[in-house]
Amino acid sequence: MKELLIAGTIVDKNREPISNVSVYIKDKPSVGTSTSQAGKFSIRANYGDKIVFSYVGYNAVEHLAVETNDQLRISLMDNSTTMDEVMVVGLGNVQRKISWCHIQTEQW
Repeated sequence: MKELLIAGTIVDKNREPISNVSVYIKDKPSVGTSTSQAGKFSIRANYGDKIVFSYVGYNAVEHLAVETNDQLRISLMDNSTTMDEVMVVGLGNVQRKISWCHIQTEQW
């Protein structure tokens, strides 16, 4: 299989770079990287691999690796779904100590 170098920048809808985007080969999640503070990434893939770009709050994008490209520009779009409910569960351990005392008085 022919190995390709895929590199470029990940941006949002305002063309601002997005840092810490997960970049990995689909079906090979152990082969991956994340974008720099400037939104830059670089990954080696085989011809025909699908490269996945994902970030919380954005729709994931797949790119088919068919040629070496070091100036790829990927735009991630906001995920417009919202949560209707959020459940927060708190657990804790409380120790309680109860002490009893008995006092007896005598009158002289």
